[in-house]
Amino acid sequence: MGSRVQTVSRLSALSRRSIALAAGAAALALLPATAAAQLLMPGVHLGGDKAPPSADELARHRALDKAYKSATEKIPEKKPAADPWGNIRSAPGANASGTEKGKQ
Repeated sequence: MGSRVQTVSRLSALSRRSIALAAGAAALALLPATAAAQLLMPGVHLGGDKAPPSADELARHRALDKAYKSATEKIPEKKPAADPWGNIRSAPGANASGTEKGKQ
């Protein structure tokens, strides 16, 4: 019966090793694919050949920015939330252990 237990444990150790090797091989196989995905593909341009904006487009963008800023300035300030327990709680840095040290 002892040899049967050893055979089973050897098989499980081999299967663990083979699974670990397979996982390692899969990870190594995927490394070149992720590196290649970061390279620029032919025919893909990232805006290098785009013409600079004309004076009319710049004026339009400035007008839009000005309108946005004026609209955001009109938004009223948000009031802080009411805290009904604010007067009952202790100050945020005080704790019970700090008061006990002062009494000693």
